Amino acid sequence: DCLPGEGRQGFDFFFGLPYSHEEGYPGPSPEDITFPPVPLYVNDEIVEQPFIAGDLSSRYTNISNFLLESFASQAPLPVPSTLDKLTREALSDLDLSSRDSPWFLHVAFENPHVPLFISDDYADNHEPSLR
Repeated sequence: DCLPGEGRQGFDFFFGLPYSHEEGYPGPSPEDITFPPVPLYVNDEIVEQPFIAGDLSSRYTNISNFLLESFASQAPLPVPSTLDKLTREALSDLDLSSRDSPWFLHVAFENPHVPLFISDDYADNHEPSLR
């Protein structure tokens, strides 16, 4: 119950990683503990484990755009079909029509540090060492 979403901790929806993405990679000795692969959550359900790092930023962007456009729209918008089933269902359950109550969107993109990941869409724009 530590993850936000579905009314927990004041949030109606959560999509993201529960902790830093470098967890799950062995660290230097004596911290050579290997954690389980980092999961990607929608509310309190795991979408994938390990998460697919190459397109995480674009999924954050797609969900954020949908939420912002839905809130600004006068009519319900269709949930993007490119999202996984759990995310589509969770977004469909949100009531984005109420403009009488405060609305908050927090998007925290993963900071680029080791381990580095790059999506196929951007691979040609970077040095070979980052592919």
